[in-house]
Amino acid sequence: MDIAITRKKKDTDILPAESREERDKFERLQKVRIHRDALSLHGFNMDILKTYPLHGENVDVPTFLLRDMTKKLGALEDIHANLTEEFKEKTYFPTADHLQVLFDHFCGEFDCAPLALLQFFQDGKLTLADYVISERTAKALACIIPLLPDMTHVVLDNNALSDPMCALLLLAAFMSPTLSHLELKQNNLKHSAACTLSELLQRWPNKIQHLGLAKSVSMSDHLDNWTKHLVQIKGLSIIDLSQIPISTAACKNIGTCLLEADHLK
Repeated sequence: MDIAITRKKKDTDILPAESREERDKFERLQKVRIHRDALSLHGFNMDILKTYPLHGENVDVPTFLLRDMTKKLGALEDIHANLTEEFKEKTYFPTADHLQVLFDHFCGEFDCAPLALLQFFQDGKLTLADYVISERTAKALACIIPLLPDMTHVVLDNNALSDPMCALLLLAAFMSPTLSHLELKQNNLKHSAACTLSELLQRWPNKIQHLGLAKSVSMSDHLDNWTKHLVQIKGLSIIDLSQIPISTAACKNIGTCLLEADHLK
């Protein structure tokens, strides 16, 4: 007599492939442990960052966000050295899972929903564009951006980022020892972001090769001060200011650079 044999279904049998993959990922990440020293590699003071920006606050460069405020932007030199060593030795982040778990931790610190970070970071390029990024998520991103290994590109276009968040993310991007391509197109860059960008470019004139600020119309009133330093920013070869109204003074600054230097396009 033939006997019909039925196999007892396992939990995985009733889940779609995507769900099984997500469950496996969740279980894998649950096993990852992060050393507490890894939490401070980014260089920000978490307590101050959580309250930033204060209402009515109008600052030039928010160096008070740095854990070592006494050195101001000079603190980034120590951060560069520590991160360069970490990227070489892979002491705290031996796998991509460690980066995701740490980013989830930062999202928890700022009470925002975590993103699948590594979907946006591939081949040294962090591309997160055409979203509405809240201040809380921007702060979590600022903490993880410096820790992305061998990162050369940061593209954060059209994310409705406020001026204080743009300034914060500029600091975070410049913490990366390998960054060379930076885009903040179509965001609300104003006084603080312009001042921060100017100071960072002057301090590290050979770091950024490509700078994209197109369609950030609010930047128009703040171009004069930092474009006057373009001649000294030798590493910058491409700057995209398309669809930004440019003042007469800024035009003169750019024109002078094009006449006196051959590095800018």
